[in-house]
Amino acid sequence: MKTTLKETKIEQLNVAFVEKFVNTFFTRLVDSYYEFVQLFKDQKSTFTKFIVWMSKEIEKLIVLLRNQQYISIKNFTFSMKNIDILFTKADEFSTKLIDIKFIFEEQLEQILTQIIRTQKEFIIDTLRQRHRDEKWIPVTFQTPDRLNQLYYEFNELGIDGNTFLEPFIKDDQEDILQIDLAPSTLQFTKAYLTFSRDIFKIHYSSINPVIVEALVELIKLHLKYYERTLQNSNDKNLNIFIMKNVDFSLNYLFHHVEQLHKPKIGHATKFFTKVYDKMDKLQAIANS
Repeated sequence: MKTTLKETKIEQLNVAFVEKFVNTFFTRLVDSYYEFVQLFKDQKSTFTKFIVWMSKEIEKLIVLLRNQQYISIKNFTFSMKNIDILFTKADEFSTKLIDIKFIFEEQLEQILTQIIRTQKEFIIDTLRQRHRDEKWIPVTFQTPDRLNQLYYEFNELGIDGNTFLEPFIKDDQEDILQIDLAPSTLQFTKAYLTFSRDIFKIHYSSINPVIVEALVELIKLHLKYYERTLQNSNDKNLNIFIMKNVDFSLNYLFHHVEQLHKPKIGHATKFFTKVYDKMDKLQAIANS
């Protein structure tokens, strides 16, 4: 816990540094804009040259942040926070002066695609290991404090943990609290919610397909592990338990993520909707 807190504090300091650094960059950009307008106010044709100059300056900024590992594939959450800072400042500049957000979007598209897909693969690798070790037994807590800690972790990810998990809580055993979900389900849930939260603020048209692709691929792979277990099971009680995990994964976890991202992805919502078709297929396997 101490190590985690230390890492969090260091990350917060680094994000604060990036924000201060980017603020300085945009302050100078604003000054350059007004200076340019004053010098060439009667020569509108030269304005294109200023856009080209700005684009090169923005490219230098991004290269610098990448070289210093403020934007990288190594720390997804940290990188997303810093990219969000860039987009936020670009929005402010675009609202007050001229639109430059499209320059950031173009120059960050390839980088973002790489970062998102790398993080997706990391989650997939972790998911494989956790499902490989899965014993398909409910998560048990010996004290209410540990359950409350889980609620807190979910609250930090933007979800009311108590409400979210309440339908799956079993407290009919004295001094023992159970969540009628497998450990791998809860572990994937936290990873998926973290991923969803981190990419939420960077939606724009050319990167939306990458976001949707990643979110859909992850949940489908997660459901695939349930399917494989059901196909190899003749245990009715096990099948019932697995279908509870399926219900949670689709109708609680994925539903939350879908509703969160739906307003930002336009026609790509059709790919989200198709995921729910898995419920009938898995139920049919469980009943066979």
